[in-house]
Amino acid sequence: MRIPKQKLATVLLVLMIAVITLLATVQTAYVAPLYLEGTTESFRYTVQEERNANLYVTVSVNLDDPAALQKYLDANRQRGRQLSVKANPIPVRITFLQPIPLNEARVLAQETGLSVSSFAMVGHSSLNGRKGVHVEFSSLDKDVPLRRNVDPTGQAEELVLKGVMVIYGELKNPQGLARLLDDPRAYLVDTSEVHLRELLAQKHSSAITGKELVFSVPSPFWNLDW
Repeated sequence: MRIPKQKLATVLLVLMIAVITLLATVQTAYVAPLYLEGTTESFRYTVQEERNANLYVTVSVNLDDPAALQKYLDANRQRGRQLSVKANPIPVRITFLQPIPLNEARVLAQETGLSVSSFAMVGHSSLNGRKGVHVEFSSLDKDVPLRRNVDPTGQAEELVLKGVMVIYGELKNPQGLARLLDDPRAYLVDTSEVHLRELLAQKHSSAITGKELVFSVPSPFWNLDW
């Protein structure tokens, strides 16, 4: 059976459109998510796009290497002194030398103008003494039970909390940062997020424009004596 030329041309055009559409769909499906990486004088960083299009930014430090850890501590202290004369809100992660009572942490936050978004309390197993951590994604306003059931098998194992070890939050004024840097209970006042936000804006502005940045910053609290 012969197909008229005009009809044949129409069929071919439809097929071409279908093929182009399919190729475009496949190409879109296989576009790799954004991934960036780099190093600074004291840490390595990666930036990876999540499914919701936010960017997950990870700060990496070899906390088991004394030299790398000391370099990270020194860099944060030096940066903190510089930031303590600026007026912008400052995101911080505070690691204490030893766990401090929740009431003390609450008073410290009030005295320094620290808005707390989450905090970690540490303790030991009631059965074998192993270290454990409990994280609260909230401010310090509410009391936290110091004994928490961590064993659903019926052996009655509890995590006995000693106090607050890490605080995540934002300082509203630079005077609060200076106060934290001088607090003998604080082992690390981490301001690396500030540095990394500035670096990404300078080096990767087109990639981060319009994106929400979610930061993961390490804490050396596991390596401390508690």
